[in-house]
Amino acid sequence: MYADIEAAWLALRSRYSVDPDNIVLYGQSIGTVPTVHLATRQHVAAVVLHSALMSGMRVAFPRARRTCCLDVFNRSAVVSNNNKRICIAP
Repeated sequence: MYADIEAAWLALRSRYSVDPDNIVLYGQSIGTVPTVHLATRQHVAAVVLHSALMSGMRVAFPRARRTCCLDVFNRSAVVSNNNKRICIAP
């Protein structure tokens, strides 16, 4: 999944010369995982997470502030980045 989204990003940037300010990342369900991965590494105009996954740790302990390496679906990493517009839809 990560290789696919990174290849799409590379094609948009190098082959089609799309400016990052014109790229909106969209991920649904399991697709939110590579979307968050790329959003934490690249500048984009916005991020849309539709039916985003949560880690088992966050489901079991919803009030936990930090789950460290146990949170493989760390949406908070992209949410905490103030340089992006973010929409998380149920």
